[in-house]
Amino acid sequence: MAAIEMIERNGMPYYLLPAHRNSYRHDRTWDRRQFVLESPNLLHWELAGYIPSEDPVFLHEGKIAETITPGQLKIVMRTARYDNERPLDPSLAYSSISNDGGQTWSTARQELELPNFRSKAFFGKDANGTHIYVYTDREDRRGLFYKTRKAGGDRSSAKKFYWNDDQNSYPSLVEDDPGTWLAMWDSSGTPDRRRTAIRFGRLKID
Repeated sequence: MAAIEMIERNGMPYYLLPAHRNSYRHDRTWDRRQFVLESPNLLHWELAGYIPSEDPVFLHEGKIAETITPGQLKIVMRTARYDNERPLDPSLAYSSISNDGGQTWSTARQELELPNFRSKAFFGKDANGTHIYVYTDREDRRGLFYKTRKAGGDRSSAKKFYWNDDQNSYPSLVEDDPGTWLAMWDSSGTPDRRRTAIRFGRLKID
């Protein structure tokens, strides 16, 4: 599950879609790689570029957003161990930067302030220029937390968005008004079952 990011390249709109391959799960002669697809019209898609990595990490389910640098893009990715798909130690997200509209990407690096416990997270930028990262802070996915970073500022400490005795994953957010996000994610009604409910919420960034 990924979100499409619309950008402008050479005066023309392009759409970028993060995707990943996990053929390694069934055939160890293949691999696990994060890449980005591009399209000028949402109908025909081509490979824009792979996310290079020097670490033995399974990078996947990335989310792209603009940085505060004009024309620069950043992808923040879910992570797991390459060999067995368990959480990393330490359990952190990885990121990569593109300065050419998503066609080439920098070598992926750890995000030391962004936890990731083998779980899809959301990364975005609002109309005020504030970046937001929404994630689960433990492997059993009991709640959703978020961190923000205003343009030119430091990243905030973790703040609680949702917490209950159930499992939560795949947060998807869309900005409603500047600084206000509408959120949807899969959830459950018990701690030992997952994906039995869909929850909705509103998150306002101060």
